Amino acid sequence: MEDLKAILTVGAILVVPFIAAPKVMFAIVLYIIIYMAFRWRNF
Repeated sequence: MEDLKAILTVGAILVVPFIAAPKVMFAIVLYIIIYMAFRWRNF
């Protein structure tokens, strides 16, 4: 189980930048939407 977790962690570290790099603006917009959704739900 620990080995699988380590492999997934390393894989995520290697893969995520390649996936996220072309989508930086999308990620920022998504983060803002999620932040606003949580903030709106709290009030």
